[in-house]
Amino acid sequence: MNLIITGEVGSGKSSHCQRYAKHLQECGFKTGGVICRPVFQETTKTGYKVTDIRTSAETIFSLTHPPSEFTGEKVGKYSICQSGLSFAGKAIQEAIQTDCTVIFLDEIGHLEIAGKGLAEHARLAYQKAPHTISVVRKSLLSKFLAAFAPDKSNNIFVIQDTQTDTDIHTHYFENRADTVDISCIILAGGKSTRLGSNKVTATLNSQTLLERAIANLAGYGDEILVVTAYSKTDDKTRQLAGIKIIQDILPDKGPLAGIYSGLMASNSPLNLVIACDMPFINQPLLEYMRAQAEGYEAVVPRLAQRPEPLHAIYSKSAGEKALGLINEGKFAVSDLLACLKTRYIEEAEINRFDPEHRSFFNINRPEDLEKARNIAETESI
Repeated sequence: MNLIITGEVGSGKSSHCQRYAKHLQECGFKTGGVICRPVFQETTKTGYKVTDIRTSAETIFSLTHPPSEFTGEKVGKYSICQSGLSFAGKAIQEAIQTDCTVIFLDEIGHLEIAGKGLAEHARLAYQKAPHTISVVRKSLLSKFLAAFAPDKSNNIFVIQDTQTDTDIHTHYFENRADTVDISCIILAGGKSTRLGSNKVTATLNSQTLLERAIANLAGYGDEILVVTAYSKTDDKTRQLAGIKIIQDILPDKGPLAGIYSGLMASNSPLNLVIACDMPFINQPLLEYMRAQAEGYEAVVPRLAQRPEPLHAIYSKSAGEKALGLINEGKFAVSDLLACLKTRYIEEAEINRFDPEHRSFFNINRPEDLEKARNIAETESI
C-alpha cells in the first residue's frame, strides 16, 4: 500500500503523518523514513527540521533566512539545506536496508517531481518497501502521481483532507495476497445534476441504488470498491458492509478519474467498472465478459456501435494510461478505450444473455427512476 496524505499548506498533513507513525509503531510495525516538523523562533516559522523515524535523530532541513555560508537549493520561500537532504536520504536508504515495513516520505515536493532532492531515494522506497506513507501538497498531487505512480506495483490510497478523514487506516498495512481474480469498482461520485438528488441514496424497492449495485455484484468479484467524490461520502455509505470506500484521487475530473482511482486502489489484475445508476446488472453477461478478458486491456459491450465504458472490464494497468490522458487534459473515457487493446462485446453476443438490454439502463432523470421502479416491481412479481 502506498498511502498519500495531501491537503493545502498548513492543513495538518505532517501532523497526521506523525499520528500514523506513532500508531503503527504501537501496533508493532517496523517503521522508518523521515518526517518534517516546523521550527519557530518565538511565533515566527524559521524553517523545518527532519527527523529519522527509525532512530529519532534530527537535523535542520530548510530555512527561511539561511546564513551566508548556506549550501543547498532554493524552493519558494525556503532554502533546502544540502546537509538536511543528505541526512534524509540516508534515513530512507537505511529504512530500506533494514527491511522496514512502512517507510515515511514527508514533504515530497517540487524538487522530487523534477527528479532532484530525494527523488531517487523515494523512488527506491516505492519499489522496495511493502508500504509507504507520503506527504504531498495538494497542488502537486497530479504531478506527483504522474512522476511516481506508473512505477508503483502496489495500491494507492489518498487522504485528501486530514480534517474529515482522521482515521488511522491500519488495515491497509497488514499482510495480504498480492492479487485476487477480479474486483468490482462501483462509480458513485457523479453530481446527479439531472436527477435533482443524490443518485447514491435514491431508492428502488427499499434499497438505495448503491445498495442494489452491491447486491447485484455479490459473488462475482473478490472485492467491491466504491469510488465516491472527494469529501462527499455520507454516513450511510460508510456503514455499508463488505465494501472499501475510495475517494477520487483527482477530484472533479469526471468518470475517467473515477476509473483511475478505482484501478489504483484495486488489488486485482482485472476490474469490473459499473456506474451505480445501472440497477439491472446481468451476472451471466458479466461472466461472459470476464471469459473474454485474456489478452485484452478492456472488455466493453457495444450497442449500435456505441460502447458502454461504465459497464466494462479493465486491466489494472489501464490506470496508468488513464492518468496519462488526464495529465494531457483529456477526460473522455472514449479516449481511454482508443489507447487500450479492447475486446468489444457486440450486440448479438449481448442478446444471448440480456435481449432487452436492461443491463445498460441507467438513471439520469426523475422519469428514469420512475421507469426503473416500474421494471423492478414487474421483476418482483
